[in-house]
Amino acid sequence: MKKWHKYLSIVLMLVVCITLMADKVHADTTIRDYQITVNFTEAGNMESEELITYQVHDEVQSLKHRLMIGNQGDLESLNVAMKSADANDYFPFAASSSQDVGTYTLQEDGPYVNLELFNHLTKGQHEVNYQANVKGAWINYGKWQILDLSFINAPFSTRQTSISFKFPKAVDRQQMKLVIADNDRVEANWVSDQELRLTVNQLSPDKGIGIQMVLPGNFFPDNSRVGPESQGQELVRAIEENEQARLAEQRRYSYFSLALAGLIFLLSLVFVAYLIYRKSQINQGVSSYPYLAIDRSEWSPLTLAKFMGHHISKTSQFYFVLFALAGRGKLRLNFDKVGKRIQDIQVQLLDRSQLSPEEEKLTTALAVAADSSASLSLREWQYEESSKGRLKERKAFKQLKNQIDQITNKSLRQSGLFLKQSQLFNLLANLLIFLALLALLVCLYWQYQYHFSNLWVYILFVLAIITLLFAAKLVLPIRRENGVKVYKAYRSQIKALKDPDKMGDMVNSAYQLDYLYLYAWLEGKQVEFAQAIDRYGHQKAPLYQQSQAIKSFPFRKIQLSPNQTKNS
Repeated sequence: MKKWHKYLSIVLMLVVCITLMADKVHADTTIRDYQITVNFTEAGNMESEELITYQVHDEVQSLKHRLMIGNQGDLESLNVAMKSADANDYFPFAASSSQDVGTYTLQEDGPYVNLELFNHLTKGQHEVNYQANVKGAWINYGKWQILDLSFINAPFSTRQTSISFKFPKAVDRQQMKLVIADNDRVEANWVSDQELRLTVNQLSPDKGIGIQMVLPGNFFPDNSRVGPESQGQELVRAIEENEQARLAEQRRYSYFSLALAGLIFLLSLVFVAYLIYRKSQINQGVSSYPYLAIDRSEWSPLTLAKFMGHHISKTSQFYFVLFALAGRGKLRLNFDKVGKRIQDIQVQLLDRSQLSPEEEKLTTALAVAADSSASLSLREWQYEESSKGRLKERKAFKQLKNQIDQITNKSLRQSGLFLKQSQLFNLLANLLIFLALLALLVCLYWQYQYHFSNLWVYILFVLAIITLLFAAKLVLPIRRENGVKVYKAYRSQIKALKDPDKMGDMVNSAYQLDYLYLYAWLEGKQVEFAQAIDRYGHQKAPLYQQSQAIKSFPFRKIQLSPNQTKNS
């Protein structure tokens, strides 16, 4: 186990080293915050302001940036200013080829403008304000006004960027076409009929986000930057074709999601229907059953409780075996109750003969823990104090709970009262649940990737999983005919334990009264059964006597509270 942890640590260290090496190019500087405000004028020009907060991790002498003005755009003016995060005022930079502190260089690169700011920057946060006025951002193609630009072109990766586009007048969204490249990273919201806000997540360095906008030809009446009408029609046609392709792909994956969810639901329904049919066929074939006393069963009380279909947590299984041992006089229990909580249980071992396998496991563990002491504090044995002063279950106790569960399950499997195919059916149910969850993740990915939502997909997956869980809990395992006979025989007595009119007869004829009391406790009828013992009992059973302090507690909630330290 230690070797495995060692190898895992080496692998993790290698992954971290590779990641750090891959990011070394941009490790000195990162972008902490990025906000863009774009104002469009009546002439179709663009006045943009980019406010970027850089996180400098080591001293640097310059910062690079990139702006897009478009193939036909002209950069009419550019103002650059910088300040440290704790300063009040910005320091303006001047365009110069000298590369002196407080200057920047500007170089056109096709539709882009590359900038480099020169300054001695120390470790910390620094804010830079880029204000650019681009003439001819929108092109007038007669019938259409089209913007085709890329934003967020910084040579650093960005986590989240906000872009606000402000129009000179109200926009009719029905007449506007908006295409965003890599739109799975973008959330678009109209703040008002004159402002569109985009939130862009996780962009790589220099990647940018391409944005195309199409508005009617009369939207910018003063726009003098004219392009060929045929070229505008081609651009609009390409945009419409891309939009239609996107919608078609969206519909296709929506249908795929619905079909996949429907298939999983149908498989689950058919599978569960078959299990119910198979189980009902066997049950209908059993018309009579023998009399079997539950307090004389060859099985241990816990094994019998599981056979009767009780789904008991592993902690409750431990207490069930513990209480059964007390009922047989194999040990004595002394409960320390504080309010509605059990603070501790003192356990005294009395006899370790004629025990079932799970009882043998439990008493052996108690004997080892008690050593030569007369009694054992269950709290001190079950819990250990963590570094934070809280109590947590000891590893040995967790192992014991698992062993008790495994032993009783094995006893049931070897009883021959269940169909051999029950294990296969259980495996298939778990496999279908796994497939349903996997398919749900695939559908969620499709919905995120292609920007659609289908409520029926979620409904079908939820119904499929609930159906399979129902089968795993209430239908499986399936009993053979002999198993059904035994089940019906014991069930008649379990029903009698819950019937006040029959409790007296059960008490008077009991062979092992504490077993009946324990089963009544599991059924939630321990108080009524205790009253029957008081009225009709000719014997005072050990468990009944020892558990008077907690007899009102629901059995499944019996446990020591770990909410206090050992010294409390």
